[in-house]
Amino acid sequence: MEQTGAYGLRWGQVLEDLGAKVYIADGKDFKNFKLYQAVKKKDDYTDAYYLRLFFFERPKRVWRFNEELAHLRALIRQHMRNEKDITKHANRLSQYLAVIFPTKNYCDLDRKKFLKVLDEIEQELKQTPHALSGLALMELNKLKLVLDWHSKLEAEITSIARNHKDYEILKSFHGLNDILIATLIAYYWDIERFKDVDSFIGYMVMGANPEVSGTSLNRMKTDKARSEVKGKFFMLFLQSHKDNSPYKPLIDLLRSRLGGGNNQKKRYIKFLTDLLELVYYALKYRLSFSQAVAWKVKELEREKARLRSQLERAREQGNQEKASLLGWEYENITLNKQAWDLVLSKVGRCEDIPDKSPEGAKSDGLALDGGLAGHLPYSSTCLEPSQSLEQNQSQELSKEISQSLEPSQTLSQEPSQEIGQGLEYALAGGGKRKKRRRLES
Repeated sequence: MEQTGAYGLRWGQVLEDLGAKVYIADGKDFKNFKLYQAVKKKDDYTDAYYLRLFFFERPKRVWRFNEELAHLRALIRQHMRNEKDITKHANRLSQYLAVIFPTKNYCDLDRKKFLKVLDEIEQELKQTPHALSGLALMELNKLKLVLDWHSKLEAEITSIARNHKDYEILKSFHGLNDILIATLIAYYWDIERFKDVDSFIGYMVMGANPEVSGTSLNRMKTDKARSEVKGKFFMLFLQSHKDNSPYKPLIDLLRSRLGGGNNQKKRYIKFLTDLLELVYYALKYRLSFSQAVAWKVKELEREKARLRSQLERAREQGNQEKASLLGWEYENITLNKQAWDLVLSKVGRCEDIPDKSPEGAKSDGLALDGGLAGHLPYSSTCLEPSQSLEQNQSQELSKEISQSLEPSQTLSQEPSQEIGQGLEYALAGGGKRKKRRRLES
């Protein structure tokens, strides 16, 4: 099935209840696949044909239908709607109070203090005969109702997040509360779904698609891939400007590179991509926050050494143009490494990075066993308590797909790259990735 929102989830649930194995293709991935195939025709038969072709040619880009994942995403979206409703009702109530009680400072209180004195405000409104008192009480009751349901919603979201297998790793990241962790989990769920860090960041933050109509035909445009992720993490970006935040050196570096003022959006996207890169490798190799930062510093040190040798070679050959370009890149890497060194000094220097394979990483207490621990029924993407935490679920998915095919059918798959010896392999440079394009541009 193509991911088609609520009515698609309805049929996924119905078919799963009937015993079928339902797999979901991401809507943007499928759209780009059809554009790559130069498909111009659009109807049900064409979509069905190319959806089947996508299933055979891109088995790692489909995943098993997961009712719990759909449930968690719905909770996150409702959480954002509730926050907007709370702000709306609080602002309206504050406006009424400024007229009813002109000598009191209710409208000057910040949000937390304002919400704490709602009972006091309600008593005063009931005792004050004013033309707007009834309207103010109406907004106050709406606000209290939303706050009550909001607290219940947060409790449910927190319960799901704390029983996910990656919760302890994400909790070690500075500034990530349970709601932010649940937001991340709701959109990646299993890190093995992504073949590399570029696909992970592209899925979580943004993507580029060509225009298909109008005067801008075939011109690339930027899509807002996961507005929930970018919306929830913006407050963390603002808090990172404080001096006591370990992310402050990164903020200072972004200010020096991108400037201030109207470039806040660019700085935020770059900050979020750097943070998500750290999250990806922490989940991939079962690292804590400090260990992931130490890994980042070592990677930058290797990149710096490589550029230094290339720069010396270019100068020896007398290639001034190449030497100038490498010198600029070397300077940027040096500044980047200095910033991450400061981050590492703030989170606590990790001198001894454990030299362990993924199978041994769970003994560090970084991950929880089990799926949703009784909160919701286990699904195909949740681990049973007896299963290993490091089970490669993408291989299990490919195996289930191949078993569902006829004997005469074959499934074209790219050979999966071995992780090697886990963290040792990553720190040795074995897991080199292609240079990521600048997503902030």
